[in-house]
Amino acid sequence: MVHLNSCADEVLFGQQVRAASAHVTLLARRFFFNPIATPPTVPPRVPLPLKAEPEEGTTETGNSNRLCVVTCSPLGEHSASNQITRQFLEAYYERYPEAEADTMDLALEPCAPWSLEHSQARFAVWSEGPESVPAEARASWQCTMDLIARLQSAQTWVLACPMWNFHAPSALKSLFDHLVQPFVTFDPVKGCGLLTGTTAYVLCSAGGLLGTEHDHLRHYIRDILAFIGITDVRMVEANGTANPSSREIVLEEAGGRSLQWLKSPPPAVLYQFPQLFSDNWQNLPRLPLPDLQRTMELYLESVRPLCLERDFREAQLAEHEELVAAFVEGPGAQLQARLLEQERVATEAGTYPHSYVEGVWDEMYHRLRCPAPVHVSPFFGIHGGATVEGQLPRAAAFIHSFVKWTRKVLSGRLEPDLSGGQQLCMSSFSKLFGSAKVPRPEMDCLVCEPEALHVVVLRQGRIYALEVVKKCRRVDQVLTPAAIEEHLARIVDAADKTAAIEAAAMAKVEEDYRLMMYYKAEARAAEEAALEQERAAEAAANESAEGADQEAEATPAEDSATEPKGSEGGGSGEGGGSSDGGSSGEGEASGEGADASEEVERLPLPLPLETPPPEPRLHRQARIGVLTSADRDTWAAARSALEAVEGNAEALRTVDRALLVVCLDHHDPPSSSTDKAAALLSGPAENR
Repeated sequence: MVHLNSCADEVLFGQQVRAASAHVTLLARRFFFNPIATPPTVPPRVPLPLKAEPEEGTTETGNSNRLCVVTCSPLGEHSASNQITRQFLEAYYERYPEAEADTMDLALEPCAPWSLEHSQARFAVWSEGPESVPAEARASWQCTMDLIARLQSAQTWVLACPMWNFHAPSALKSLFDHLVQPFVTFDPVKGCGLLTGTTAYVLCSAGGLLGTEHDHLRHYIRDILAFIGITDVRMVEANGTANPSSREIVLEEAGGRSLQWLKSPPPAVLYQFPQLFSDNWQNLPRLPLPDLQRTMELYLESVRPLCLERDFREAQLAEHEELVAAFVEGPGAQLQARLLEQERVATEAGTYPHSYVEGVWDEMYHRLRCPAPVHVSPFFGIHGGATVEGQLPRAAAFIHSFVKWTRKVLSGRLEPDLSGGQQLCMSSFSKLFGSAKVPRPEMDCLVCEPEALHVVVLRQGRIYALEVVKKCRRVDQVLTPAAIEEHLARIVDAADKTAAIEAAAMAKVEEDYRLMMYYKAEARAAEEAALEQERAAEAAANESAEGADQEAEATPAEDSATEPKGSEGGGSGEGGGSSDGGSSGEGEASGEGADASEEVERLPLPLPLETPPPEPRLHRQARIGVLTSADRDTWAAARSALEAVEGNAEALRTVDRALLVVCLDHHDPPSSSTDKAAALLSGPAENR
């Protein structure tokens, strides 16, 4: 999700840390509302001197009518690669008679061997600039610069490349040693080549090993040319020249294939990207405005099945027809006239909206408050038929292909789709990438940045920005699938490690919360039991007192006769003992109640193993699918809260303007109904 530097910056919401990749930027942590306010100090990187870029409006170095022809075989006219090259040049001069050729025969005029002086000059330029080249190395370095200038003067290269010992000849490899120089033919800071806009015809020949496991020639030529910015490489192969009986046939077929490159013109520029949305560059007919009377007739036909009561159907329809007629003669005619005037003005302008429904539809679309998934944007899954297995390789291949498609749209060379020979409208392509529907109260807004250079990757609740396009002069270079996969692997590794740390911390919090909730529940239960015991004792005492009063009212003389006896007995008689005992019993009961209250306050109790603690009610980070199923007002409120935190606004803009958003979460198969519903929104786990 191309090269990696160990000193790149990783940006969080409100925080900066160090990361492993120069092209990967962490935008958001799992907990959005708790940013670290004070970022650590990041040492500034000293910029290295760069080769001057052409000013705006100037042309790049290079002549489109000038060829640079490089041969390297000492066999001369008997060389198979030279014979193919000669045949190709004859056809090239016939098509472009004004072309001029500069021929470099490395077999006769080889490049100077790479020496110590060349290495000293190269490292001096790399670290401090061309002015720092040592005096003893300046002559050697100047020869290298002259050689590069000679190649740069041509916009088209023709390379004759025979295979020697599974690889390129040493003379050709020596040429590339001189050609690949920092800040001259490639930029080590931006990580891109500088010789963009050059076309290379590579004419290869071999005894019979091209395309086998021993073939190290073709990949080497393509890789070294791409490294210095030459991605338009047109390769022709003559394989099997070692067999005398088939040599002539092989060379003739290879020569014919080389001529095919000259017969196929480069794709033409069909449109300028800014015109794609605003102008009707395809000259497509406008959607006709329907007739009002015909529209109302169709409307009446559509409501007929809704009149369910047969006895009253005709009466209902007649009443409805009267309402329709009143509408057609009154406000309907006025509205139709207004639509006709708007259509006339829009037709004369020839700009957006291109039909009478587009403007109205846009407003309706952005004012909808219902959740976007299912209601507005259904999902689709990628099932089967994949040539690449595994989540990361498939994601890398998808990102690479998608980004290449965006470059084709931006270049103006995407051919329109056809239906029955008629072109289909392409205006919507301008908003299919680098765009986002930003939630706002009452009405959302659409932001577009089609020339963005990055995609956004989601993993474990964290959000990363990955730069997949490099701007080199006026040519965009897209990262290879292998490079993208390497970045995605680093993102997954970093996100999973952080998620593991957060999960361990959350597990400790949950366990503490679980115990706390259990102890509180036990304490509440014991307290309620004690209160119930006190209420029962008080009720029993009240009943006993009421019984004694009733008995005293029934036998007053007996009570008065026994009262002095009890008094005389004091604490020694049975009555007194009983009375004392009763009093003592009441005191003990009160004492037990007090002890119980104190014991409740001395909780927590030990946690019994057989009783599971209650589930804690903690706020958890919702899944992406759950978040996207929220209504637009909920999204708008959440967006405002996020933007209020320092650093979030810029990070959110980075997400909004991404070419593509890729979710790399890989959950287990859904089991609950909630998980199944979420899977409907985000697709099967293996395709996320």
